Amino acid sequence: MKIIKELRELQNYPSPRVMTIGNFDGVHLGHQILISKTVKEAKELNLPSMVVTFCPHPRKVFARNGIKLLSTSTQKEELISKFDVNILFIIDFTPEIYEMDGRKFVEKIVVPYFKP
Repeated sequence: MKIIKELRELQNYPSPRVMTIGNFDGVHLGHQILISKTVKEAKELNLPSMVVTFCPHPRKVFARNGIKLLSTSTQKEELISKFDVNILFIIDFTPEIYEMDGRKFVEKIVVPYFKP
């Protein structure tokens, strides 16, 4: 699994990609099913699979008292790597990302860079 943190790095990897987006804290059973389905569909379509997550956790950026996470970033990477994912993209969760509505996030980041 290749771990990428910069949008420009994605140009070095084939597209389109089969992808899923989420925080994936703890990589619980629901996350495991979602990631497994993403990898399965990517293999069926002969495309790379990609999991997109955020660091720091979005709630951690704005929580006044902080939040308790189920896993560290390193643990999350290790857990996701067990699913034969080709690319793990970690978005630096900034206030600018937070302020984007869903439509703008898809139009400005997902479609042009992730190429689902």
